Amino acid sequence: MVSIISIIGTFSIVIVFGTYFGFTLHSYLKNPARSKLFFMMSFISVSLTYFVWGLRVLIIPQFETDINILYPFWALAYAFGGTALVFLAFASLELTQKKFNIIKIIILVTYVGILILLVIGFEVALTIFMDVSDLTIVNQIVYISFTILILFYVIFPNAIFLNFLRKSPSKTTLAYKKVRTIELGVILWSIGFVLDGARFPSNIGILIARLITMIGGLIMIIGFFLMKKIE
Repeated sequence: MVSIISIIGTFSIVIVFGTYFGFTLHSYLKNPARSKLFFMMSFISVSLTYFVWGLRVLIIPQFETDINILYPFWALAYAFGGTALVFLAFASLELTQKKFNIIKIIILVTYVGILILLVIGFEVALTIFMDVSDLTIVNQIVYISFTILILFYVIFPNAIFLNFLRKSPSKTTLAYKKVRTIELGVILWSIGFVLDGARFPSNIGILIARLITMIGGLIMIIGFFLMKKIE
């Protein structure tokens, strides 16, 4: 039987980031801004990432051995996870008013490449993760490429925000305080996301990683909405 802790950890993050999405959507409809749109898309993508995996846990047999049945859930989780990271990267650029058009193009091209690979499919093997059947990438080139790109997507927004804070001429401005608060949330969000992706060998470990992710998202929301707009 699938652990109840695993189910709680999965659907709690779906609900929490779905709520973050709702707050951002409400704010965007009242006062549209691209930074809000990007955060909104990132939040809903996180929610969908875990929703897809939660569906896999609930509706697919615990130790399903048919890769063709498991693959759509696995691929969609990867796709939504990548989408969350890409929109977070765009939000960091928009909020700090950095252009970096070449970087944007690189992010989009690599992201589209990931989606194409996931649609076309590649060699995967059946494995067991915790208490359910899972898939792992067999081709080492594909595996390493995915890992490098995901780490790049995770590091990029942190680098943009930290660079903004480092170069800010004044440490007391509203812009500085807002970005500092959001970056604290992004750091925690990134740590939780990476730890979850590293696959803790225990349900408690996974729950802790997802709790860190949710706290990071909450701090991002606080920084983004409870301080005056700087755009």
